[in-house]
Amino acid sequence: MAEADAYSRGRKRLGLLDQPYLLLSLTSLFWAGNTIVGRVSAGHIPPLTLSCIRWGGAFLILLPFAALHLARDWPTIRKHAGTLALLAFSGFSSYNAITYYALQYTTAINGLLMQSSAPLFVALWSFLLLGERLTLRQAGGISSR
Repeated sequence: MAEADAYSRGRKRLGLLDQPYLLLSLTSLFWAGNTIVGRVSAGHIPPLTLSCIRWGGAFLILLPFAALHLARDWPTIRKHAGTLALLAFSGFSSYNAITYYALQYTTAINGLLMQSSAPLFVALWSFLLLGERLTLRQAGGISSR
């Protein structure tokens, strides 16, 4: 018991970052909020504009936190700029634009149901492209969604 108390006294308090269940819950809340905003804005804001606003806003919010890391890692980023640009275009920009476009024709619930299948497709592509097999734990995580 004394060792546990000594450990907790010496451990740095990270506040919000020390609350994994809260952060996981917030992640789901933000994804759901993104889908609802996409559905509400359907017909008012074009999908590509909404995607640009989303990623531009995220960039501006995260830049102060990431600036030092970006400066430190800039040689590596520059070396792999082509790959990073391809991944950013296909994995982030296009995915969100397609999601916002689809939300013009369906409900937010259907959009969220489609998003919940994303881990299955990640596992499928990991197997097809890289030959990686799911562990039992990963399969359980996918099936619990």
